[in-house]
Amino acid sequence: MEENLIQNIKTWMELDRDIEGLQKQMKELKTKKKAINENLTKMMKNNNLDCIDVTSGQIRYVKNKVKKGINLLWKNIMKTKKMLKKYVNLFKTIEK
Repeated sequence: MEENLIQNIKTWMELDRDIEGLQKQMKELKTKKKAINENLTKMMKNNNLDCIDVTSGQIRYVKNKVKKGINLLWKNIMKTKKMLKKYVNLFKTIEK
């Protein structure tokens, strides 16, 4: 029993080290992939390529259009309204 316990602990520790090493390797690979992805996206954008066929599927470049939020739009409207009031008051004082 004691020998079996020791062997199981050793095996568990080896597996834990292996998993940790693989996780570090995955992190490095993901970092490299992200850098290549950014370069690939720039190249596709500059060359007007929407899609590239590869053996495992397709690589697509998709540009998302995001509309301004209503709060930001409302703030811009209010700024414009304040500016217009200033100009109207300025013109009124010039006319007098």
